[in-house]
Amino acid sequence: MLASRLYHLLVLDIRMQSDDPTNEDGMDLLRDLHRSDLGAAFAVILCSGYGSFAQMREASFVLHAADFLDKGSFHEELFLERVRELFSQILKIQLGLRIPLAGRTDGP
Repeated sequence: MLASRLYHLLVLDIRMQSDDPTNEDGMDLLRDLHRSDLGAAFAVILCSGYGSFAQMREASFVLHAADFLDKGSFHEELFLERVRELFSQILKIQLGLRIPLAGRTDGP
C-alpha cells in the first residue's frame, strides 16, 4: 500500500497489538522502510507508551525517524505543532495547514 500511494508522513506505534508486550510491529515496519527505497520518501513519527531508550535511539539515529513521542506525556497541541514543523521544515511543504484531530475543527 505504501508503494502505491503518496504519503508525506507516517505515524507509527511501536506496539501495534497492545495486548502483546513482545509486539514491535511498528519498529519492524520502520526497519523495513529503512531498508527499502521507500524509507526516504516520507517522514515518520514513532509513538509508544512502552518504548525503551534503546528503541528511541534506534528509531532516531539508525532508522531516521523524524520524532519519537511518548504516549504517557502526549499533548495534542504539541503533536500538531510537530506535524506542522515536519511539513514546513523537513518535508518542505508550506500549507495553510489545518489538521483536525479527533473531531476538532480548529486549526492554526
